[in-house]
Amino acid sequence: MTQSPARGGNRRLDNPSIVNQFDRPKVVVRRAQDQPAETNVLPIRFDILFDEPVIDFPTGINSGGIVFSGSATGLRYEVTGEKATYQLTVRSIVQDGDLVLSVPAELAADLFGNLNTASTGEGAVVQFDATRPRCVIQSAQEGVMNDARMNIALVFSEPVYGLRDSALTLENASIERVAGKDGDKQYHFVVTPRADGTTALTLPEDAATDAVGNGNTASPVFSLIVDSTGPTVLLSSFETPEASNSWLMRVHAVFNEPVFEFEKDDVVVQGGSLQNFTARDDGVTWIFDVKPTEGEVRLSIPAGAARDVIGNPSSASGVFIRQIDRSRPTVQISVLEGLTKAGQPVVVDVVFSEEVYGFDAEELRVSRGTTHRISGRDGDAVYRYLVAPSGKRAVELRVKSGVVNDLAGNRNKAATVRFTPTVSERHNGEPGKAAPPLTQ
Repeated sequence: MTQSPARGGNRRLDNPSIVNQFDRPKVVVRRAQDQPAETNVLPIRFDILFDEPVIDFPTGINSGGIVFSGSATGLRYEVTGEKATYQLTVRSIVQDGDLVLSVPAELAADLFGNLNTASTGEGAVVQFDATRPRCVIQSAQEGVMNDARMNIALVFSEPVYGLRDSALTLENASIERVAGKDGDKQYHFVVTPRADGTTALTLPEDAATDAVGNGNTASPVFSLIVDSTGPTVLLSSFETPEASNSWLMRVHAVFNEPVFEFEKDDVVVQGGSLQNFTARDDGVTWIFDVKPTEGEVRLSIPAGAARDVIGNPSSASGVFIRQIDRSRPTVQISVLEGLTKAGQPVVVDVVFSEEVYGFDAEELRVSRGTTHRISGRDGDAVYRYLVAPSGKRAVELRVKSGVVNDLAGNRNKAATVRFTPTVSERHNGEPGKAAPPLTQ
């Protein structure tokens, strides 16, 4: 019997039970069943599924032919399986990013030698992100500030979730969120310093997470100096005491920090005139002279006369007061007569016009007699003596010029008095009338 040419030339017709011997194997690539589309965890698994058994499909470590596209780099993977079912396991990744897996055409063949078609499947994509979000704290204010409040922003490298205000570490401040919610990259706050000094903020690690659960790294510390207190100033004069006979006073104005805008006209002078106004290079010290009139001299610096580097106005100084006295003390010697017998001592008062200093007991000079001080000490105006005449002849008492000085440093004028001892029963030891001084 002669074979039919049609049947002899077509094995499919000879054996109708083999219907796919000329069909190319089809392959589907997808994520493994428990593999999330976004992850920060390795390994990552993909399924490679053929519609029929194939041979020569590459297996093993980083086997050739399989194609990874996407932004992830440095992949190390392993392919396992047989026949129609295979699994690709990614075990390490150098650079985060998308993993897009595909099987190119003609990588494997079925039992009849038909080469596969290119893979299909929309689920063969995994986003790998093992990088922790970074955070920086930004603010328009920096260095030193005098505002009661300031605005800051927490800026993350990617959207984050779960950020709580209480997670921020604060020093000398309180905060209030004004913008930012889950899934944002920026969160804005108003910060209120509690007191002058250093205000610092930082966000610790793992205070928020990205979409795949990576906790943030700790932010750098943001800090600045809060100075809302204005400068203070002290007026002083090392050379001029509180009471002085000076014709020119050297005055120092010393601030507690460097200041600006301080000028000569800012010094208020009563009882004198200001001259020689100069500033030292330190920015805190000014030196000037005041030519005083006699009497009370008052100096002051009003509030707001100067400002510090961030604009805080200075507070008012205290009132600097000096008493200018150029009058020399005068002295009067008063003899209180009360002799009952020749040679009996008399009481003598030495009275200055103001308190004096340096009046020693022997500064009351006596001729024809001796003296003994019975009252009066440094800083008094009245000194009492007992004067014992050495006979009946006239006794002279004298205080020389310039032996004492008042509080302002003025030296005294001189005084001299004479008296003649007498014996009188009617005085009976009671003080008599003082003899008038001869000179003053």
